[in-house]
This record gives sequence, structure tokens and C-alpha cells, in this order.
Amino acid sequence: MKRLPIFLLMIILPVLVVVRSFEQVVWYITVGYILVVSLITFGFYWHDKRQAQKKGQRIPEKVLHLLELIGGWPAAYLAQQQFRHKTSKRSYRILYWCIVAIYQYLALECLLNWKILKLILGK
Repeated sequence: MKRLPIFLLMIILPVLVVVRSFEQVVWYITVGYILVVSLITFGFYWHDKRQAQKKGQRIPEKVLHLLELIGGWPAAYLAQQQFRHKTSKRSYRILYWCIVAIYQYLALECLLNWKILKLILGK
């Protein structure tokens, strides 16, 4: 997969936050949640692609974006690449990358103990 380096770069900060959170939460709950959301997201992409090929009933884009927003964005990226699905629709890609950017920002803030936000707010 030629886009694997991009994927690895996208998940570095969030993975660091998850590993750091193991000190405060039960690790298997966090890992379990991520796995379940990822499998569901990947499955929804697979199903939507299959329905698109058969001209069947599609999964609404807002459902796919909701899955990305609740933590399935890495699986969504892998599914997009694997199935070549939702990779050419510009409006979809823009919202997807906004979700990824939010996760990157929040991960960075968490790792820096919210220093950027405090700087912006003048606190």
C-alpha cells in the first residue's frame, strides 16, 4: 500500500495519547473501543462500496462521517484506500480531512497539556 507512510504519520500523535492514557484508564477498554469502532467503520465502508457497485441503497455520508468522528477515522482511511471508495468526491474528502485535523490538534494539545489553547486564550 503506497499510502502507508501517510497513514503512519496520521496516527503517531493519537497513538501517543492513547498510550499515555493507559496510566489513567483501563487499557483494554480504550483498545477495545478503538477496535470496535474501527471494525464497524471499515465494515460500513465495505458495505457502502458494495452497494454503490450494485446500485443499491447506500449508507448516508453523515453516518460515515459520524463513525470517523467517534474514532473510526484511521479505519476509514484504510477502507478508502483498500476499496477505492470516497477518494474522489471532494466535499467528502474535505470533511474527512477536517476530522483528521481535529484529532491531530486535540492529540497535540493533550500531549502538550493544553499549552496552545492556553496561549491562544492568554491564560
